Amino acid sequence: MRWRRRKKGPAPRPGFDLDTSLLQFNRRRDGLSVRDILGGGVLVMGDSGSGKTSGVLAHLVGATHALGCSLVHVSVKPTDPAYWTALAESWGRPVRRVRIGTDRFNPLAYEQFRSDAGGGLVEDLTRLITLPLRRQGGSGGSGVDGFWRSDAERYVRHLVTIFPIAGVPLSYRLIYETLQTLPPSLEEVSDSGWQQRCPAFGALEEANAKPLSKIEEADLDTAGRFLLSTVPNTPDRTRASTVATISSALDPLIRGPIGEALCGEPDTWNPSECFTDSPVLILDAPLQTFGAVGATTQRIWLTAIQRAILRRELNDSSRPVVLVADEFQEFLDPEDDPAFMRTARDRMGCMVLATQCVGNIRAACSGGPDPRAAAEAILGLPAVKFFGATSDPETLRYAGEVFAKSWQARVSHGMSQRDGVEGGPGGGSGGRNANFSLDLHDDVPAIEFLRLARGGPACNWSTEAFCSVSGRTWRATGRPSIKVAFGQYRP
Repeated sequence: MRWRRRKKGPAPRPGFDLDTSLLQFNRRRDGLSVRDILGGGVLVMGDSGSGKTSGVLAHLVGATHALGCSLVHVSVKPTDPAYWTALAESWGRPVRRVRIGTDRFNPLAYEQFRSDAGGGLVEDLTRLITLPLRRQGGSGGSGVDGFWRSDAERYVRHLVTIFPIAGVPLSYRLIYETLQTLPPSLEEVSDSGWQQRCPAFGALEEANAKPLSKIEEADLDTAGRFLLSTVPNTPDRTRASTVATISSALDPLIRGPIGEALCGEPDTWNPSECFTDSPVLILDAPLQTFGAVGATTQRIWLTAIQRAILRRELNDSSRPVVLVADEFQEFLDPEDDPAFMRTARDRMGCMVLATQCVGNIRAACSGGPDPRAAAEAILGLPAVKFFGATSDPETLRYAGEVFAKSWQARVSHGMSQRDGVEGGPGGGSGGRNANFSLDLHDDVPAIEFLRLARGGPACNWSTEAFCSVSGRTWRATGRPSIKVAFGQYRP
């Protein structure tokens, strides 16, 4: 399989043709179109070292470069940004690398002040603020942990109501500081020292001094009573546990270079760049460099980008936006990602997800309110699936379900012989028999996944994978599975 550079020809028709060929697998014109990958995205699975990144991902990304699509990359290894930058530059594409320590973007203020439809909604802001909390894992929406999470969201929701009405820009640092100064008693509420220390109290006074609509008055009254009455009347241990639940999640995001990247001023980039100014956006905050907080930071950026894609206005010059997440279990959000994958096709957006095994996905979804449903959605939504070499039993079972079963002919031969001399008293005759039957078997036996080329010099720098597209039978095989070879990309 190889890339095909587009030749110059007549001017294209208005708008982007979703049936444009993306990859061609063979001379029978088996391959993928842009429409295929927009149908829920692409899922790539295979063992570590099976050639997922240098084979399948590199060719998919290269094909989107050839069509002028916009791309967004996350990074796990420190070498990832340079790898994807080299691939983009080989196609002559401009690249924007968002770096920790250099760039700044406040996702809360961006969401608060954007002027298009849905800007500044309290619930959307609350979800952005509590996103780090959802990534801490735990028992999700059940049990004690679920109670503290729900209560933490309630606290945040009321605080988020006060600041936007007052016109105060939100940030993770501001929310954290406010949580640390909540009033422990009614006596504290009347103390002038507390009133000066608490950012929410000052914002409440500013908001009350402004002309407000009836809706704003009602919302501010509810939030004010919560801050000045409900919180100080809450038992100390309950309030402390709730505050600690959300504060522990926000604490790593407000200090050092991470704090500057998320809370600093002014912004040096925004999510709309991924489909306007910068066709290739690389989130340069490698997990191996910045640890879990680097993954959380990229997840916050990725969520803001997903929202920007879903609300963008399309025109004749609009191109698809592809979010590429290698080792995506490190960035997965079991609530936001399935919702994006279900609805992004309308805005020409999709996700290309790569991981080693099914277990990674299920583990990443374990902190959600319904882990099993979330994992099944992530596994089931992508219409295009690639399976490289793998020996993981669960992944092999899942691949068997994806490719389903087919009727396969089985012929068995037998031979019998009697003792004695032929034609004599003992008989001595023998015979042969053949049996023919049709049985249901896995379309791709598990042993075939173990035999796939893994790349490197031993495989002549070539990798292999089985591909499936929902509802498609391939011309070359007459079956729902097709084996494809990819030359490894080595910058």
